[in-house]
Amino acid sequence: KLVIMDIQMPVMDGLEATKKILDFERHHTNDGEDGVRIVGLSSYSNKQEEAIKAGMKELFSKPLNLRKLYEIFLRFYFRVSEKEVEDGMRAKFGGSDSDDGR
Repeated sequence: KLVIMDIQMPVMDGLEATKKILDFERHHTNDGEDGVRIVGLSSYSNKQEEAIKAGMKELFSKPLNLRKLYEIFLRFYFRVSEKEVEDGMRAKFGGSDSDDGR
């Protein structure tokens, strides 16, 4: 299970939503490490510490490009090792950081 959560949302921000989701998981499931993984998105890079403290696995800057989204799915949904992610990123996108690999 993977949630990609925006930090700035109306009514309840992503940090509070993350805490509530993880609290629910702890009290209502037996998934342990196989439970939901939450990664955050923010326009502000100074929120990293708050995001990790809330229970997010990592905080990424917006906007995301296709390459970064692919990396997120490899790392946090498929739980691929860092080396395998690097190899997969090179195979899929080459050495470029652009959306289409050029």
